[in-house]
Amino acid sequence: MRAKLGLVWVLLFVVATPGPAPAATPPASMSVVDFFHLLCDAKKLHLETPDRASLLSKKNGAVVDVPNGYLRTHGDGAQPTYTLALFRRPDQSPVVAVVDDGADPFFEDLTIFTLDDQGRPVDITKKAWPLKLPKDGVEGPITRYYLPRYGRTITVVVQPADLSPSFAHRASVAWVKDRFIVEPEE
Repeated sequence: MRAKLGLVWVLLFVVATPGPAPAATPPASMSVVDFFHLLCDAKKLHLETPDRASLLSKKNGAVVDVPNGYLRTHGDGAQPTYTLALFRRPDQSPVVAVVDDGADPFFEDLTIFTLDDQGRPVDITKKAWPLKLPKDGVEGPITRYYLPRYGRTITVVVQPADLSPSFAHRASVAWVKDRFIVEPEE
C-alpha cells in the first residue's frame, strides 16, 4: 500500500511540475517581424486592433522584407502606419528604428529601441539619435523620416509648415558599426 501511495505522489509531482519555459528567441536571430510583435506586446506601438496579421498582410498594403530587416504596415485611418528598420551592432545585438506616421499629417514620431538583459524593448532615442527631435504638438517645421529598406541610411526631410519645397532641408543619418551618425552634406 505504501509503495502505491509513493508512486501516486511521484506521478502527481511529475504531472504537476511545469515543464521548461519556452525558449525566447535570442536577440541575434530576431527578425523585424519578431520586433513588431514584441513592441506590440510591450504596448510601445499604439495599435487598437488585436489582429496584427491583417496589419502585416500584403493584401492590406503592408511591406514585410525580413531579409532586409524592413517592415511597413499600412494604416487605415483608425490605425497608424508604422515603419520599422532593423539595424545590428557588431555583436549582432539589435537596434530597431520605428516611425509612427500617426493621425497628425504634420508630425511623425521616430523612436529607437534596443533590448535589455531580459529581452524587453528599451527606448534609446535620446541617447542614440544624433539630430534634434521635433516636439509633438509644437508649431513648426514638418519632419519626415524615411527608413531604409535597402542600405543603412535614414533620410530626414524637414520642411516648413507652409509646405514650401524651396526651404526643405534634407539630412542623411547612417548606421555605422554601432551608432547613428550624420553624414556630411554633399
